[in-house]
Amino acid sequence: MREQGLAVRSLLDLANPSNVYFRDMGLDEVLAAGTSTVAAQQWSGSHQNTGLHVIRSASDLEKFRKSASRLTLHHCEEAADALRYAMTELGRNVL
Repeated sequence: MREQGLAVRSLLDLANPSNVYFRDMGLDEVLAAGTSTVAAQQWSGSHQNTGLHVIRSASDLEKFRKSASRLTLHHCEEAADALRYAMTELGRNVL
């Protein structure tokens, strides 16, 4: 859409806590610039957050995979493994 000269923006109801979270994560930045959020870079070492990634190439997928591999659920490592696997497969499907 951006390539056609159309503006891409979100219309989020900020009364919904999930929408506030997406806004805080940088959804508007991703839609405006078409690139991964600065938050993805700032939170690159986080064990709870991967940031918002734009995946267009194998190197983008690798950055996303590495960030997803750091996600931890201390009380249930099997669930964390399943989550990391699912996120990696979703990223591969994007490509």
